[in-house]
Amino acid sequence: MTKPAARFRLIANWLLMFSLVWFAVELISYSGLELLDKLKGIRYEPVRFELTEQSRRYVQRLIDDQDGIRTLSSTLGWTNKPNSMNEGKDIGGHDQGSIRINSQGLRSSREYPLIPDGDTVRILTFGDSFTFGAEVDGKDCWATCLSRFAPQVEVLNFGVPGFALDQAYLRYEEEGKPFNPRIVLMGYLTENIRRHVNVYRPFLYREGLPAAKPRYRLDNGSLKLVPNPLPSPAHYEELLEHEAEIISGLGKYDYYYLMDYREGRFDLLPSVRLSKVLIHNLREIRQTDAIELDRQYNTRSEAYQVTVKLFEEFAGAVTRDGAVPVAVIFPSGEDIRRYRQDQTKCYTPLLKDLDRRGIKYVDLMDAFSRAGRTHPPGDFLSPGSHYSALGNLIVAHHVWQYLEEHESI
Repeated sequence: MTKPAARFRLIANWLLMFSLVWFAVELISYSGLELLDKLKGIRYEPVRFELTEQSRRYVQRLIDDQDGIRTLSSTLGWTNKPNSMNEGKDIGGHDQGSIRINSQGLRSSREYPLIPDGDTVRILTFGDSFTFGAEVDGKDCWATCLSRFAPQVEVLNFGVPGFALDQAYLRYEEEGKPFNPRIVLMGYLTENIRRHVNVYRPFLYREGLPAAKPRYRLDNGSLKLVPNPLPSPAHYEELLEHEAEIISGLGKYDYYYLMDYREGRFDLLPSVRLSKVLIHNLREIRQTDAIELDRQYNTRSEAYQVTVKLFEEFAGAVTRDGAVPVAVIFPSGEDIRRYRQDQTKCYTPLLKDLDRRGIKYVDLMDAFSRAGRTHPPGDFLSPGSHYSALGNLIVAHHVWQYLEEHESI
């Protein structure tokens, strides 16, 4: 046999062996995917971070400043639109109540001077839709109810739907300080921890507001601001024109973008699909950066550490400005039902850290637990999972009781 013929046969044998091994790997991988699905319910489900037709229309509304009571903000991501009002249903089809935003961007039908009158006890509230009072009329918001408990009390509602504590803190720094508060209530929904490591909302919520936000990262134990990456309507126009490039850039500091896996050109191969599924699930159970472990906040996660530091910095800023900071912890409907069932809370580690740092707080689970003796949890909630008018009233009474006892109002 000539040397070229022998070399050709050798190469052919190696190629045949490689093909057989490759086929075996792909067959085993395919079987592994089937077993994971059947035994564990784990499937190959890549996320698709792209603009849907609905979200494209929503982005255009933001660009045209036609989104009801919401407007884009260069620093906060979005905020309440001054001098706006809205009635009817929200994007989820839920009745949102009667909403009026004054010229200062507050949920109110009146204006407020920067310096409160006489002996007025001015309270500012910051937070998300639970602070804002989503799904109830303005008169039924807990902040409004709170202001009716004593003639000297004046409550300014700085809540903004969709916010997290990071945006609330920034809004306080930008807009709250000049109003000379005596007390600042830092509203925190227990789900907000997830928003603190999110930059572009569709990475966390597949539907709803397709907007970007600032976030904080930890740098040697200190907070470092990652500014809003889409600070102007022109940036959103660029998002519509160069979707893939812009979305990829938005994912740089986004926990959910980095944690999830996406489709690739080689995903037809079972081995590639299996690798993505296994790596994703191994990262989730690695127990270093999972946001929750054993149904409680994971204190080692970036999300948790940023959250604690945000409370620390927010409370410190308010104190330096001569006011009293108080955290108000809003349990979700799921939290309320869980506590009623087994007396546990996912956010117990946070309460312990607030205690250790001397940060005052009101845990509204105490109020809902007491009210639960006479009401089912559903009475506290609206169809869109915010608090009902009754839920808001329970919040107002509980916060008022705390302020009377601890802040001598």
